Amino acid sequence: MYPKSAKLGYTSDSMTMIKSIPGLLASLALSVTLIHCGEAPPAYSEVQAILTSSCAVGNSSCHNSASGMARFPGLAAAMTPASIVSVNSQQIAMPLVTPGSLERSYLWHKINGTMSTLSECRAMGADCGQRMPMVGGGELSMMQLDVIRRWILAGAPSR
Repeated sequence: MYPKSAKLGYTSDSMTMIKSIPGLLASLALSVTLIHCGEAPPAYSEVQAILTSSCAVGNSSCHNSASGMARFPGLAAAMTPASIVSVNSQQIAMPLVTPGSLERSYLWHKINGTMSTLSECRAMGADCGQRMPMVGGGELSMMQLDVIRRWILAGAPSR
């Protein structure tokens, strides 16, 4: 008789490879993370360029400082890191950016669409809105997300 795995067309070698996929994925994630080791974190100007072009475009944008919409933080080019780092969101009691913490950075959740994972959004029926940016219906690219992720994890430097 053949072993059960052989009946399914799997050899012991392929079963070992399948069992190692989680380890392979973890190694891949680690190697992607290590690509940036030793590299200087993104400058705030890189982050600001993304926010300005994606979130503060045009006179009608929610985050254009000229829009006068008090509910949303201004993210126009003239804004400084001090306007978003360690400053509470106007929707929930969580900083827009918590230096070194993606989990405690509301901006990160907004651009990733993970607001529903936050207890602050679930508590008392808080309305945390939609994934950002909404302008043009497009999401940030993986490269743009990576710049913001690395900047936050590096402590959100103001340089």
